[in-house]
Amino acid sequence: MMKINIRTNISFAAIAGLLLMTSCANSEEYDFAGSDKPVVTAPTTTFTVAEGETLMIPIEVSETINKPLDFKLVVVDGTATKDVDYSGGDPMPGDWGDPNSAYGVRVPAYAESFEIPFTAIADLVPQEGTETVTLRLETAGIRNAVTPEGGITFTINIAEVMSEDFVIRLDWDAEYTDADGEHHSFCDYDLDIEIYDAATGGIVATSYTSCPEEIRITPGDLPNGDYLLVPSYWSPAGAAMPVDYEGIPAVVTMAKPGVFAETVDLSSVWTDLAAGAAEGNPDAYQPVALLNINGTTYTLTDLSTGEVIVQGKMSGFQPSYRGTK
Repeated sequence: MMKINIRTNISFAAIAGLLLMTSCANSEEYDFAGSDKPVVTAPTTTFTVAEGETLMIPIEVSETINKPLDFKLVVVDGTATKDVDYSGGDPMPGDWGDPNSAYGVRVPAYAESFEIPFTAIADLVPQEGTETVTLRLETAGIRNAVTPEGGITFTINIAEVMSEDFVIRLDWDAEYTDADGEHHSFCDYDLDIEIYDAATGGIVATSYTSCPEEIRITPGDLPNGDYLLVPSYWSPAGAAMPVDYEGIPAVVTMAKPGVFAETVDLSSVWTDLAAGAAEGNPDAYQPVALLNINGTTYTLTDLSTGEVIVQGKMSGFQPSYRGTK
């Protein structure tokens, strides 16, 4: 009986010891995962930025590590619209969630601090007042770092800008599908803006290399007088042909920021997708308005009716400037 009792006691002691060691190991592993990761904080969480400007949102890292730190900047609330009134960070990977709901943020390895760019887009919409957006920084990806519980919430006020400038913007960016089911951007198509002196026919301003294209005229840039505003379709430039659009979805906005804005829809104009001006398209150049400059007073006149309201376009325009841009 004594021998049996000894073996039984030893067996129970050994099992108890193993259980204790296992418990400690699990506890230590859990504590390591939770407490030894860098903590990201923000010294400031409320900002104001004007349309057309970029602010840098500062964040701080409690300790450096040899791996990048991934986060997502989630849209929580606000009167401003993502990618229309503002942009921030980078496009978010699809495996982190809905890319339309947040931006991606990657902090480089060994960083002690980092700044997230937030751009307030000059949308040219007049008299919209101050807009707001609430964003929350949350961990994402591999999660090599943590934020305070609930993430870090930022409140950003976007102030409307009133200007003495005149702006014309041509926007045609949209995603389309080709015959193979591949997705592309209409920015692959080459569209332009040119401004002509109405009296001489000479070009006085251009925008050739961006998407959207934009020309901004500040007081004194051009003499008082009349000018033709002419967006154009230069060339498909090797872009794939869409199967889900019948024309280039182009829209022209003409504005005195914070004062007025007029738009012209050109989506039904450039339907010969394979040919722009470089390929001989007779409708490639589309004057949308006559602009009169008198100091800081800008008057837009419809070319067809003579009314001081942008309502249409004039077809058949043949610019004096032809050939290679």
